[in-house]
Amino acid sequence: MQAEARQDRRSGLKRYGWIIVVAGIAIATGAYILVHHNTTTKGLSVHTTTVKNGTITQQVFSTGSVASSSTAAVYPVAGISGRPSIHVSLGQHVSKGQTLVTYPDTTLKDKVDTAQSVLNAQSAILSNAKKLRDNADKAGASHTSSAYIQLEQAVQGDEIQYQNALSSLKQAKDNVQQATLKSPISGTVIEVSSSDTGSAGGNGSSGALVKVLNLKRLEVDASLSQANAALISKGEQVKITSTAFPGKSWSGKVKIVSPVATVNSGGSANVNVKVSVPSKFPVHPGFNVNLTINAKTVSGLTIPYSALVENGNGSQVWVDKSGKAKLVNIKLGVTGNKAAQVTDGLSAGEKVIVNPPSGLVTGQDVSAK
Repeated sequence: MQAEARQDRRSGLKRYGWIIVVAGIAIATGAYILVHHNTTTKGLSVHTTTVKNGTITQQVFSTGSVASSSTAAVYPVAGISGRPSIHVSLGQHVSKGQTLVTYPDTTLKDKVDTAQSVLNAQSAILSNAKKLRDNADKAGASHTSSAYIQLEQAVQGDEIQYQNALSSLKQAKDNVQQATLKSPISGTVIEVSSSDTGSAGGNGSSGALVKVLNLKRLEVDASLSQANAALISKGEQVKITSTAFPGKSWSGKVKIVSPVATVNSGGSANVNVKVSVPSKFPVHPGFNVNLTINAKTVSGLTIPYSALVENGNGSQVWVDKSGKAKLVNIKLGVTGNKAAQVTDGLSAGEKVIVNPPSGLVTGQDVSAK
């Protein structure tokens, strides 16, 4: 009897064990179905943004070099002999009208004296020729006679010689004035010649004796492609940065957009642009800078770049259509730094998916975070 009772208890425990196992499986299955159902119902979690009206500023990016809008140079004077004396040094500040270079006075003054003597002599010759002709007139000489014609020709020839002597005297006097070369602007001396004929790289066969630059009138010179130049105009805002000053930026404006393109050695046509800089601009002339030019501002529907899909089929976006993903073709207008204008394909209030996940397909359930 006791053995049978123990056997019955073991059988009962087995039955209860199987019941517990089956119940556990049922609970786990139900939980899986519930979670799967909720996930399927909720859809793929995505980030969205609402299409709305806004403004877009198109930007043009370029590089340029800092230069001065006010520079001047003095060069060796042709026809003046003697070693020029340079009276300024590199880095020196000079005022407008200040003497930069002088030539020896003695040679130039001697040439003026010589030219004056020649002019005086030629004046006397001309005066005598005119007197002879006038006397012939008073004596009633025929103007067609060979003697009178010779007198008239002598006057004309002497007149030419007199004018030549007068020009020589003027040139000699001009050379005296040119022997003192003065600065036409106020500024800083950036180049001083080490020779009598000027430093290499100046105008003509010889360079400048002295170059002066106004450091208070700086600007940026840039060269833009035809397409970019067509987008900008005078007065537009420019952000200026320099690798020499990390983390710094300055505001400028477009001063000049050249009306004429310049063809470079590669055959491309570029347009020269000048940009103003603020006072106390710390970047030195000759340094390169980066330019961000605000070219054009428009109003309209806007979306962030992170919503755009570029896959060879033009511009597209994924739209959340009542919890279903839909790939939509759009047309873009002006593009800015972080957003783009949409001219066709979307309406205000629609929700576009930002940074759409790979593998997303049309009709897939999505849920905005």
